Amino acid sequence: MSNRLLLLPFLLLISTTSLIAQRGGTVVVFSDKLFYLWINGELQNEVPQRGMTVQDLRFEYYTIGVRFANPQLGEFSENYVSIPLAFQTDYQIVRYRGRWTLRQISSMPLGPPIATRPPQNPPSNQQPPTNNNDINININIGNTQVGNNTQTTPPGSVVLPPGNQLPPPAPVYVPGYNGPIGCPVPMETFQFSQVKRSIDEKAFEQSKLTIAKQVLANNCLTSAQVQELLGQFTFESTRLEFAKFCYGRTHDIGNYYVVNDAFDFESSIDELNEYIQAQPAIQTVPTEPDPRANQQYIYSQPQAQGRSVQQPCFAPMDEGTFAVARNSVQRQSLSDSKLKVAKQIVGTNCVLSSQVASLMDIFSLERHRLELAKYAYDFVFDPGNYFQVNNHLTFRRSVEELDEYLQGRR
Repeated sequence: MSNRLLLLPFLLLISTTSLIAQRGGTVVVFSDKLFYLWINGELQNEVPQRGMTVQDLRFEYYTIGVRFANPQLGEFSENYVSIPLAFQTDYQIVRYRGRWTLRQISSMPLGPPIATRPPQNPPSNQQPPTNNNDINININIGNTQVGNNTQTTPPGSVVLPPGNQLPPPAPVYVPGYNGPIGCPVPMETFQFSQVKRSIDEKAFEQSKLTIAKQVLANNCLTSAQVQELLGQFTFESTRLEFAKFCYGRTHDIGNYYVVNDAFDFESSIDELNEYIQAQPAIQTVPTEPDPRANQQYIYSQPQAQGRSVQQPCFAPMDEGTFAVARNSVQRQSLSDSKLKVAKQIVGTNCVLSSQVASLMDIFSLERHRLELAKYAYDFVFDPGNYFQVNNHLTFRRSVEELDEYLQGRR
């Protein structure tokens, strides 16, 4: 009798392990944009969704393809996507360094299995996205098509979010920021403090710079974090070199003007601004249109060699972010430097006509107000309201010159 009691926990452990081993993996893919999902070449949803759940996947690696409902956003495909058995793995669709990719958010053990019934399999007229790497894993995961009213969870089937339920929204790393994104996920505060400590422990300036570049080669910062790291360096030339290095590795590049406060000389600000203007435009993808917009406005972001790229201007700077940016312009002592910083802010963001007018009021010289008014038009959210800037020009001749310039831009 005692031997049987001793064997009972062992048998329970074996049965539990066997049950877990029999469970397939579950993957959740979500985005703030509507998309179609393919797994190993099989379409998972007839109607575009913002979130898809596929259950009972019996292999640990799959090829996942995504095609956005908005054809302007394109499609992409990734190989060897990890979906561990008996785990739910969540992936977010993000834009990173000019291309779409899947970013793993979490992976956690699944609970007890649930009863299922066979799925429906309507025909599909969708084709899977092209795999740019020409590497395919041809693993059959069974029938995965479902009808609009299917509420099942068989092997390989799709579970749509009930009703209008959507996956969790993408995390906000810089509150109030609506501008372009240079890299998806900046360092957490604790990790960043460790980096600062490591840099500060180095005795020589060049050693500090080497460590800082090593960290940034595989990480992402906010503009405010870049400004803090610049304070670790003694020499202006080192701060300038590191600021240039960080620009393409910064989450909120539209806020990059804040790093100007780390420089002692306005010539350094000018050189940094010239460097930024020479860089190719960050290929950001707009979120859903701002509810204040009556239509989608397009602006051209200047690039090197006179090239320009058409990008939607969906969400202007919120007033809190704009107030900080305006103060950054005002802190410059020379009018030419104020103009360069103002252009840097406008050129990497989407602004309102009223915000352009507010920036113009900072300048005492008419020619600077007129130059800014001309430059800012290509980055404005509401060009139909651009007449407001006329009230911030002193001379009628300036208003006429601006009007002639805008006629050529429309």
